[in-house]
Amino acid sequence: MRPGLRIRVLLVLLGALAAPALGMAQEPAEGQGAATAAPHPPPPPPVIGVPEVAEHAERVSARLRELNLRLIPSPASMKIELAFHPAARETERGERLVERILLRSVDLDFLNELEREWETRRQRFSSWSTSLTDEAAELEKQLEGLVALRELWGRSEEAARGAEAPEPVLERIRSTQASIAVARKRLAARRIQLLTIQNWVSELSARAAAVEADVASARAQARSRLFERESEPLWVIAVRLGEPVVDAEGERESLLAHLPAGVEFLRERRDQLVIQGLLLVLLIPALLALRMRAREWVASGDEDLGRAAVIFERPISSALLFAILISAALHPRPPAAIQQAIGFLLLIPTLRLLFGLVERTLHPWVWALAAFYLMDVVRSVLDPFPLIERAVFVLELLATLGVLGWFLRPGRLAQLPRDVHNLRMIGWIARLAFGALLLALLANLLGFVRLSILVGESLLWSAYFGVVLYAGVHVLDGLVAGLMRTPLALRSHAVRGARPVIRRRIRRVARVAAFGFWLFLVLDTFSVADLAWAGATGVLGATLTIGTLNLSLADVAVFGLTIWAAFLVADFVRFVLEEDIYPRVQLSRGPSHALTSALRYGLLMIGFLFALAAAGVDFSRMTLLLGAFGVGIGFGLQNVVNNVVSGFILLAERPVQVGDTVAIGELFGDMRRIGIRSSTIRTWDGSEVIVPNSQLISEQVVNWTLSDRLRRIDVPVGVAYGTDPQRVLALLVEVARAHPRVLESPEPRPLFKGFGDSSLDFELRAWTGHFQEFVVTHSDLVTAIHDALVDA
Repeated sequence: MRPGLRIRVLLVLLGALAAPALGMAQEPAEGQGAATAAPHPPPPPPVIGVPEVAEHAERVSARLRELNLRLIPSPASMKIELAFHPAARETERGERLVERILLRSVDLDFLNELEREWETRRQRFSSWSTSLTDEAAELEKQLEGLVALRELWGRSEEAARGAEAPEPVLERIRSTQASIAVARKRLAARRIQLLTIQNWVSELSARAAAVEADVASARAQARSRLFERESEPLWVIAVRLGEPVVDAEGERESLLAHLPAGVEFLRERRDQLVIQGLLLVLLIPALLALRMRAREWVASGDEDLGRAAVIFERPISSALLFAILISAALHPRPPAAIQQAIGFLLLIPTLRLLFGLVERTLHPWVWALAAFYLMDVVRSVLDPFPLIERAVFVLELLATLGVLGWFLRPGRLAQLPRDVHNLRMIGWIARLAFGALLLALLANLLGFVRLSILVGESLLWSAYFGVVLYAGVHVLDGLVAGLMRTPLALRSHAVRGARPVIRRRIRRVARVAAFGFWLFLVLDTFSVADLAWAGATGVLGATLTIGTLNLSLADVAVFGLTIWAAFLVADFVRFVLEEDIYPRVQLSRGPSHALTSALRYGLLMIGFLFALAAAGVDFSRMTLLLGAFGVGIGFGLQNVVNNVVSGFILLAERPVQVGDTVAIGELFGDMRRIGIRSSTIRTWDGSEVIVPNSQLISEQVVNWTLSDRLRRIDVPVGVAYGTDPQRVLALLVEVARAHPRVLESPEPRPLFKGFGDSSLDFELRAWTGHFQEFVVTHSDLVTAIHDALVDA
């Protein structure tokens, strides 16, 4: 056979043999492709097997019993349902009243209170709607579950009939289905009821929002017309004193407009009022008990108590003032009627405390402020008679100007007690108040009544707020002073060792908080709190855009405040550790300093990360910053990083600890601080040397006190030839043992060093445990040896 023919035959045979294998290899692929192309049929819906019917029926019964409990209205929904109809009637009456009030000229203060009341009412309705929505959503979820359960039992019934299940099983399935249908019907009825009430509440909320918007618009218009005269001059009106008062009934309505809101507020805040009552009941006996202790402290000469003793001498007034001031936290933005009641309740305890806190020469000012407050209350009662109210307000302004004028007489400020701080600032504030009150008086006389009431009333109320908060800060300071002297508080090392510092810090925080709260009240009284808030948010929200970087003043402020808070927390942790924890566990100074430093740096690092997150920094882009930081290290921060790493090595290995006496070259002194980059050594001549941490790691450092604080003192001695060496050695030992700072172990050792040019050379080697006084001990030994040799 020819070679070409052989090759053809061989290829045909190989193809024939390979064809079946290729077909077998392609069939799974084709089958797989067919399977991929044709989707899997959906699984059959689940059914309950005949043997499992009883068990599942018991589970359904338990679930339906739980659902029956859900059909009982929750306490929140019951409260809403009971309060809805009275709230609806009150809202309708308030709408009519506001409509009549807004038709007249009303001062800004009244509109502020009216807007606040309707805002509170709207927020109340919104909270009702949210509560009802949550409950209705839960019922909807349960209804969907019952629908799915009904379908499951329906399919299970068909399957059971097909499996020819016994009649008791079929009856159990039918009874379960009936129970599900009954429960579903009840849930649906309850849902309809909730949704109906929710719809009504939503309508009330919308109506309250509309009234609030109308009042806000009227307030904005009144604020824009502050410098418009809305009445005739007072001397023109005085001619018509016999004419009847116009719209007296409408003014009575405006006077009583706040009363229903006050009653509603008290009804809603019943729980918080109970908490205040309990706080008052607990404070009175506590302060009574501290009064006896305070008298003992004062008798024993405890000068740190200071004016806090006055707080304990008036325990009921102090407790009442403190409990009422808590209202600011428990009852934010109360109605006007509640505000007036709170102000009247604060008057008596504030007066009693101020008479004990301020000097006797300032008591007339306290009486004058109380008289002005009472005159303002009387003026608010005269609201139905606008002309009489205006005249009373003029008299109030005249009296206030007279008192301030007497106060600002030449030399009067110099007569104040010497312990009154910032006399110059007090004088400037009094002069500004005098000018503002004079402006208010002239505005009232000329017919600018709204402007007059806004300026004059706001100034008087600001002064009243100030003295109340002043007394409240002193009450808090007294409580802190008394509690820090109780046996329980004195168990703390920090309280015993740093009581004045802790009290001073708490007093400072209380003063800052009181000033911030007073400033908010003043801005709200002058009706500019919303404008100030809008201006602050506008300034803080201003954004500087540079490429992809968006930077706002708010981000910078949040970053700075977070870093400041991190430093405060780190300092507080260090204070607690050093003052209270370490003395209890008796930790040595080296590990304690290392632990404190590690915690401090860790807290600062965590605070830095929180500050970045609060400022809105995207951590996914931090790699760019880290890269830039690495480039900076490569170019010029090698020494800084070297010192930082060396600082961590010093804290970890502790070859040098705070308090050690070290020598670096010619530098000799005590280690005072080991920082993250450098350490501070105080030399014995009083200078402080800043040493980079890398120098303490890379160079030779002599640590005289690493293991202990013993120090050997060497005293060379030379005596004339012919002296008995044994007698000299005995004399040296006797002198060393007689010194009180020389240790017995290791014992003093005298040595005969040899023969000098003109003397026999000896040396005394003695050890002392008073390392800091080894120079003085050396001098004492030299002097004693000289005296002993002379005597011998």
